Amino acid sequence: MNNEHVLTPLQLKCINYVRGCEKPPNRKEVALYLSISPEAANGLLARLEFYGYLKSFTERGKSKQMERFYVFVSMKRTKFQSAEKRKNTLKINFMYNDPFNLSGARA
Repeated sequence: MNNEHVLTPLQLKCINYVRGCEKPPNRKEVALYLSISPEAANGLLARLEFYGYLKSFTERGKSKQMERFYVFVSMKRTKFQSAEKRKNTLKINFMYNDPFNLSGARA
């Protein structure tokens, strides 16, 4: 199976916006630019951060509240485990954390 990922037009638009900003934008600014809800922008930004296109950090914003800001990293996608491998890893780790198998999980 090929691990190549094709970005959607919305993801590309988001990456280009974050790349072109002088100051790192927060979730609300990205949502306003893309005309989507802040919750949808949160999911989009989290996915792009997971893929390695963006990086986030927290800092106090204009309203003196802690906000998460996003910075462009690169267009090269980082290696990550497929969902199936993560599922098996979590299952194995869970078995080791539950030595008497009280949950009834099967390996």
